[in-house]
Amino acid sequence: MNFYKRVIAVFCFFAFIPAYTQAQEVLEYLGAITPKESKLLREPSSIVVEKDGRIIISDRGGNDLKFYYPLQDSFVKLEGDEKQKISKPGDVKVLPSGNIVVADTGNSRVLVLDHMGNLLFSFGSRGKDPGFFKYPEGLAVDNHGRIYVADTGNYRVQIFSKDGIFTRAFGKYGSKDNEFLSPTGISIYQDKFIFVVDSKKNAIMKFDIEGNFINKFGQSGKGNGQFESPAKADVDTSGNIFVADPNNYRIQRFTIDGKFINAIGSKGSGRGQFMEPKGIYIDNFDKIYIMDSQVKNIQIFKFTLPIAKKEEKGVMFNPPSAPKGLKLSYSDGEITVSWDKNTELDMDHYNIHRKDSKSDQLIEIGSVKETAYKDKNIKEGLAYTYGIKAVDAEKLSSPMSELKSVTAEIAGVTKKARVAVFTFKEASEKARAGGFGDAIAEFLTTSLVNLSYFEVVEREQLKKIIEEQSLSQTGALDAAQKIGEIMGVDIFIAGSVTQLGELIEIDSRMIDIITGKVITAQNVSAEGLQKVRESVKEMSNKIVTNYHLQLGSLHGTVNPFDAETTIVLESNGKLY
Repeated sequence: MNFYKRVIAVFCFFAFIPAYTQAQEVLEYLGAITPKESKLLREPSSIVVEKDGRIIISDRGGNDLKFYYPLQDSFVKLEGDEKQKISKPGDVKVLPSGNIVVADTGNSRVLVLDHMGNLLFSFGSRGKDPGFFKYPEGLAVDNHGRIYVADTGNYRVQIFSKDGIFTRAFGKYGSKDNEFLSPTGISIYQDKFIFVVDSKKNAIMKFDIEGNFINKFGQSGKGNGQFESPAKADVDTSGNIFVADPNNYRIQRFTIDGKFINAIGSKGSGRGQFMEPKGIYIDNFDKIYIMDSQVKNIQIFKFTLPIAKKEEKGVMFNPPSAPKGLKLSYSDGEITVSWDKNTELDMDHYNIHRKDSKSDQLIEIGSVKETAYKDKNIKEGLAYTYGIKAVDAEKLSSPMSELKSVTAEIAGVTKKARVAVFTFKEASEKARAGGFGDAIAEFLTTSLVNLSYFEVVEREQLKKIIEEQSLSQTGALDAAQKIGEIMGVDIFIAGSVTQLGELIEIDSRMIDIITGKVITAQNVSAEGLQKVRESVKEMSNKIVTNYHLQLGSLHGTVNPFDAETTIVLESNGKLY
C-alpha cells in the first residue's frame, strides 16, 4: 500500500477547476490510502482522522464502524450487540475529549463511545418530539463538545450538550430558506456558523450558531456551484466550505459566503478522480481526506502556495531550517519525541514523521505547535524511527531533521521469545503425497527469521532433538514442552495443511509452551504450489503482528488481519 506518498501535483483542468482566485494556490496531492482488506468496506460514507493517525470509518452498508490502523494496514470492526446492532450508520465525529460520536441512523439514536469503542451512553430514539430522531444522518461537534444532529427524517437540526442533553432545535419541513427537505450533512465553523447540506434542495444553508438563517447557495445541475444530491460538507481553518458532490464525481470548494472557488475531481479511479466521493474530513492543518464509497479508498490533498514563487513586496520567503536536537524516549507504552525550537520568528507548527521496523517509508503521523509530541500508537517490540519538519506561517516546509530511532521494549521481556516451528500435519492425501508439512515449516521458519522478531530454532537442530528423544514431529503439547526444557523454547508453532484440487489451505497455531494456551491462530490459502511461499510469508506477518497485539491488548484477543473477526468491546459487563 502506498501511504502518504508525497507528490506535488497541480491538476489539469479536468481535475482542478479554478474560478474565484485564491492567491497562487497549488493543489498538493499527499497520497492515497487503499486498505489491503478494502473488500471489508461495503458502503463507507463518513470518516474522521484522529490525532494518533487512526481513521474511523462509518460503513453504512456494513452496519458497523471500522477502526483502521494505517501502519498495520488493519481493521477492527465494531457492530454493537445482538440486541441492537448498529444500523446504517451516518456521520462519525470525535469530541474534544477524544470520545467518538456516531449517528446510528437505522436505530434513530446517537452513540457516544470512548476511544477504544466502549459505549459510554446513547441518546434519542424514534419520534418527533424534541430529543427524538427519525433517521438522523449528519453530525457535527463544536469546541465546547456540543453535538449538532441533522435529524434528516424530521427535517430539522437538533443541538445537544456533550452529555446528550437536548438544548434547542431549528428547522421544519418546507422549501423556504429556514426549512429543510432532506438535511443530510452538517458542519460548524469556529462556533459561529452552522452549514447544513440539504441533498434534495441541492443547496448548502448557512445559519448563525443560534440557528438563525443567513444565506444559502447551490442549485441542481452539473456546473460550478451546482449539485446533484450533495452528501456531506466540512470547513477548513479559513472558513472555506468543501462539499462532497458524489453524483458529479467531485468536491466543490466555496468561500465562507458561498462563492464558488474551485472543484477537485472528475469521474474515474485515478489520482484526483472519484467514482462516489461521499465522505470528507478536514484536519486542523487543512489536509483534506476524501472517502470514495465505490473505489473504497481515501485520497488526501492540501491547498498550498507554490514554494518557489512565494514573494510579497519584493521579498522572497525562505523555508525554515531543519529542526535540531531530536530526542526520543520510551516509557509506559508511549514514545516521547522532543526537539529544539526553531529560531525563525514566523514558525507555525511542526510535522512529525515516523516509520517502524516493518516499513521503509516515513509517513506523517501528526502536527503540533509545541516542540514535543507523545506517540501513543505504539506496538511493543517494534523499533520506531522519527524525523521532524518545521512549517512556517507561509506554509513553507523545512528539510527533514536528522532521523533517530528507539525500540518499544516489551514490558517484562528482556530478550526475544524463542520459537520452534514443528512440521505441519498433512491432513489430506495430496498434502501427504507432496510432503507439504515439512516444506511449509521450512518456509515459515525462513520468513520468521527474516522478520527478526523472534529467536527461531534452526529446523535441523529441532529435528535432531526430536529424533533423539523419540518425540512427535507435529507439535503435540507434551513433545513441545519437552523440547522447551531441552532447547529453552518459549513458544511453538504447529498446524496443518490440506490440499483440495488446486486450493491449498494452511492453518497455524502459536502456543505458549508452559500454559498450552493458543496465543494466535491463523489461516491462509494458496491457489497452486507456486503461491504457497507467498501465503506462508503472509502468515508469518500475521503471526508476528498478532503476537505483539496480544501482548499489548487490554481487551482480549485482537486479530486485525482476519476478515471474519469482529471485535466486540464491553462496557460494564454488557455488550451494547
